[in-house]
Amino acid sequence: MIGHKFRLYLPIGEVTFGTLDWDVGDVFRAHDARFEILDMLHVPEAMGSEYDGVWTVSPVQLAEQG
Repeated sequence: MIGHKFRLYLPIGEVTFGTLDWDVGDVFRAHDARFEILDMLHVPEAMGSEYDGVWTVSPVQLAEQG
């Protein structure tokens, strides 16, 4: 599968999507839960990382309780 891979930090692992069209505040489903993107760091291709970016995320249920 070709896609754009992002490292997720709580940490909970990684997720791959077919698009780069994500912003802080967006919610996505992964690992049987919903997560909100709290912060994003783009990883330049020149760095040789396997990831397109690093995201700080929070489970939506925890974000709604706080």
